[in-house]
Amino acid sequence: MSAISAFTRDGVAYLLADAGAFEEDGRLGRCLTKIAVSNRLGMAVGFNGVGSEETVEAIESWLNQVETQALMLANMHRLVGCLEEINVRDEAISLVCGTAVQLFVAAWVDAAPVIFVVGSATSTYPQSLSKVSSVRSPPIPDILLPVEGFRPVHHGQAILEYQRRTSRHTKGGYRVGGWGELVSVDAHRVSRKRIVEWPDMEGRPITDPLAPGRRLAAEPTSAVRKAAEQHPGSSFPTASTTQR
Repeated sequence: MSAISAFTRDGVAYLLADAGAFEEDGRLGRCLTKIAVSNRLGMAVGFNGVGSEETVEAIESWLNQVETQALMLANMHRLVGCLEEINVRDEAISLVCGTAVQLFVAAWVDAAPVIFVVGSATSTYPQSLSKVSSVRSPPIPDILLPVEGFRPVHHGQAILEYQRRTSRHTKGGYRVGGWGELVSVDAHRVSRKRIVEWPDMEGRPITDPLAPGRRLAAEPTSAVRKAAEQHPGSSFPTASTTQR
């Protein structure tokens, strides 16, 4: 999978992701959401690494069946293990792409927005649920995620456009595509919004990351252009209880 970011701003926890799922040779294989949400539990769970539609379905199933948020958080390590097992069983995926998967959680816990991460046994992320300040994968400069004056859609679009233009696939082309969605979690609700769509075609590599996307709410600022000028280059590594 490609881009996912998790962070808190102004009393809200956010997950931001594209929808691109790429083949080993760099082609865009398909587009799918990477984030499952639960208003009942006050949380959203996104994934990165190796996965498919079955990955999202499994996460949604857990969110629907687990009784409380506290119980869900306590068992996130089991969920990520189950997701890796799904990958192991699918030899068409595991033999080519491996089996590693990591989960990113945006939740409202003890009257505050919180971000957690957890990785599977073959992932580089912690194998126990860990609280973090943010995740930016692929990395972005701070100018795109301001502490003051943050506008969710506005800056979310700028972040995704920057990641799209600067993140190359190892086999050629670029590896952020399809569409971008923003999920927010606060004290009252979990909401999801698609904020940009790109003219990418499944089965083909993304060779023109500058192709204009259709922005579905506010236009991003020129911050993405300024960031690209200040941070030149086109290849980055991948990133860095109350019951409800």
